[in-house]
Amino acid sequence: MDYTEYWQRRIDKAETTITDRHKEIVKVIVHNFPSGNAQVLDLGCGEGHIEHLLPERFDIYACDISTVQVSNDELPNCHFTEVDLNKQIPFKEMKFDVVIASEVLEHLAKPYPVLAQLKNWLKDGGICLITIPNISNRQFVRQLAKGIYPFDWSHCQFWSITEFKRLLKTNGLEIAACYPTQYIFPQLPRLLNPAYKLFYGLGRLCPMAYGEQFLFVCHKS
Repeated sequence: MDYTEYWQRRIDKAETTITDRHKEIVKVIVHNFPSGNAQVLDLGCGEGHIEHLLPERFDIYACDISTVQVSNDELPNCHFTEVDLNKQIPFKEMKFDVVIASEVLEHLAKPYPVLAQLKNWLKDGGICLITIPNISNRQFVRQLAKGIYPFDWSHCQFWSITEFKRLLKTNGLEIAACYPTQYIFPQLPRLLNPAYKLFYGLGRLCPMAYGEQFLFVCHKS
């Protein structure tokens, strides 16, 4: 299966929904750039959820391996480029206020040239937002113990959170914050379900055990 078919199947099955991860990334961007038309680079933009959530004042450059999921007609402030990050580093001569690599590095057969380029894309005072799956959470560990592979075919890199912190430091990025954006618990209505506070309180207390993925907020070292 290629990525065009992959995305088309996800769209057909209505699997491309906005999640807490997308909302948190947008929240961090807007908090750090409350005014002005900051330039944003989104590597592996996928369904384009972040692009749709960001206010129109942001000047967005987005790329992905497939054009199936993003329509430039719907996003007049978004410059979309189709690119395979395993083969080409886009926008090498440009600088951005925000660089996003959310749930993309683990899909690359060759992620290390992209990791090395992240700091070079950042303007002074810019932020880099990266998310990766938390492979040590209880759900994944339990599946592996049963001999079940917990990811789909497109995942080809696996890092522990500790290992990834070292990798970012090695590539010239200083971590300002690191925390889960989603947990492995079922989605619960926050106001109506009394179990919400219990589950998510437990997640915040034990993030390594219950965090589904982690967000790294970084600056240039």
